[in-house]
Amino acid sequence: MRLQASIDFVKQLISTTIAATSVSSRMLYTFIISHASEGISIQQLPRPSSSTLGHAFSKSPYLSVTLSLKYDDDREGWEIRLFDFIKTIPLLKDLDLAFEPRLTTAQFSLIAQGLHIEGAMALQLGCMDCNYDDLATLIQRHQDTVRHITLDAVDLRGYIKQWRSILELICDETLVNGMEFTYCKSANRDVSFGAHFEKGQMSIPARHHQFREDLEAVIRIL
Repeated sequence: MRLQASIDFVKQLISTTIAATSVSSRMLYTFIISHASEGISIQQLPRPSSSTLGHAFSKSPYLSVTLSLKYDDDREGWEIRLFDFIKTIPLLKDLDLAFEPRLTTAQFSLIAQGLHIEGAMALQLGCMDCNYDDLATLIQRHQDTVRHITLDAVDLRGYIKQWRSILELICDETLVNGMEFTYCKSANRDVSFGAHFEKGQMSIPARHHQFREDLEAVIRIL
């Protein structure tokens, strides 16, 4: 009873914040759903049936959303609630998605197969176990728009060479010009890599060319 009351309270708090935003004249550029010590339950995400939900997110030309979620729902279709919430944010450009406890490969597969953000320019994923096929699928689905990828504490199951394949995919099939891997692993080996070029530092073609050179240097040593 106490747990359900807590879930309902946080859900109401989030909904109230969104409602206030929907009637405000100010534009929303950053929206964070998180907790100091653990993720917010997926059950606490507001349902898209709320008319204020889409309106609150429809006024900003560039919206960055951070979701630090607690996976605590074994019921079939839990990922649909997440997808439905994300679909209410049509102008979402930057998504930072992390889970606590970390997602298993099977759970990540559901995310990889269903998550699609039209117009996404930056993807940040954290605390997940995955296999090559699922991570590659998610990257390829956003290959025409994403310019920056961040992976934090992602364990790519299998051989270390699969990270090389991921880097080659990003290098050859996407328009990414900045990327960070932190605390990532494969076969109990740490994988870290970073290449980022500030806006205005060089032209977009030059940034992409330099990024490819840096990426190819990492690929050679994997």
